Amino acid sequence: MYDQKRLHPVAVLVKIAKAIKEIIVTNIFLFVTNIGNIRSFLLIGTILALILTIISSVLNWLKFTYRIEENEFRVEQGVFLKKNRYIPIERIQSINVTAGFIQRLFGVVKLEIETAGGMGEAEVELSAIRKEEAEQIRTIIKEQKRQIAQGEAEQDKLEEGRVLYKISFNELLITAATSSGLGVALSIVAFLSQFDEIIPYEKIFDKLEWIVHASVTMIVILCLIGLIIAWIISFIGVLLQYGDFTVREEAGQIIISSGIFEKKQISIPIDRIQAIKVTENWLRQPFGYATVHIESAGGGSDKDVETILFPLIRKKQVKEKVESFFHLTINETLHPVPRRALSRFLLRMLILSLLIAVPLCLFFKPWGYLSLILIPFALVLGYFQYKDTGWYLNGKELTLSFRVLNKTTVFFEKKRIQSLELKQSYFQRQKDLTSVQCSIISKSTGSFFAVKNLEEKDGMEIYKWFSRRSEGQV
Repeated sequence: MYDQKRLHPVAVLVKIAKAIKEIIVTNIFLFVTNIGNIRSFLLIGTILALILTIISSVLNWLKFTYRIEENEFRVEQGVFLKKNRYIPIERIQSINVTAGFIQRLFGVVKLEIETAGGMGEAEVELSAIRKEEAEQIRTIIKEQKRQIAQGEAEQDKLEEGRVLYKISFNELLITAATSSGLGVALSIVAFLSQFDEIIPYEKIFDKLEWIVHASVTMIVILCLIGLIIAWIISFIGVLLQYGDFTVREEAGQIIISSGIFEKKQISIPIDRIQAIKVTENWLRQPFGYATVHIESAGGGSDKDVETILFPLIRKKQVKEKVESFFHLTINETLHPVPRRALSRFLLRMLILSLLIAVPLCLFFKPWGYLSLILIPFALVLGYFQYKDTGWYLNGKELTLSFRVLNKTTVFFEKKRIQSLELKQSYFQRQKDLTSVQCSIISKSTGSFFAVKNLEEKDGMEIYKWFSRRSEGQV
């Protein structure tokens, strides 16, 4: 791919569509607020803005070219001010292919290239190219990277392009049914709050004033209805997000694709994976299901520092699946924390629940007394935090297990751990307990994992294991 190429002409439409969306939002704001009585000028301003947008979009499209040459991805752009960007192939960490509504309408895709040190942002974005061309770019870059790094042949044992995981319809339904709808509901509330000038919230609340005087039964019913609606929204969202979720290995990379209406595809080099994390939420754990994440230093198009590898998997299958393509040994039996640590877990959760319940009881009588039900739930959670905390050392690998709300188990290779600390409070010292905190490199920031209230001698054993650099720590 040595000839200069332009984006697909649909790129002009994509740019215009983005500009139109911004113009509409601006016009709505100006129309509602009527700043400076400028409503009469909106039509003229809108027409001028559209004309300028169309002209600039066409000119930018004409002046935007790209090519792969001399082991570099080269982009040249700029109408009045030329801007050239040459990216060495070896610096490219991931190639993400997505397709929004306009791209799917015309059968094209958007390709994003991320590099090391890119702070999670795409270094290059090709907003509209043919699917075949996107695949050709990926193939060329992978081939050139392989030629540059021929010495790193440890992944050649893996079968080329083999499918590692594909979510079944039943698993998709279970994933959707057991995901939390709280995040979706809060996102919707936050989104709607941006339009308080347009949506007549005060009138709506006036109409719903009767709720304040309603019976306890009615309020409980309304709360349940709200939770059901949030769950339904979450259910549909998960179906759309994880539909056709597939994981495959190809040329030393994990390639994850998913989505029904908006297809997303990310690629993560296996040698950039820092840790494997297994989470079990309170809905899935009783049925023996878990979610597997990978923590990587770069890769993926989301801002999150982790990527879901298996949205839903039987806990008993985690060992086989992970060990089949990662150089890790999954240990199912962990060393627990001592029994004298139980009181610390219970006390911590008791204090937290009292900090919430006491103010509610004092300032929101009599309804605030309902918050006292948090106390037994907090104590039960504290007990499970105690039961689910553990650790294991296996040669050059460390396993840590803990619970905040969900149970989390993290598997590290020693060479991937950036730092390891022992922390001990005054009260822990009195009981010969300590806490261990590990950090790894993950995208632009680090990720931290901690287990609390380990036996002090166990914490020292982990610390000494990490300190022995002769065993291969880097």
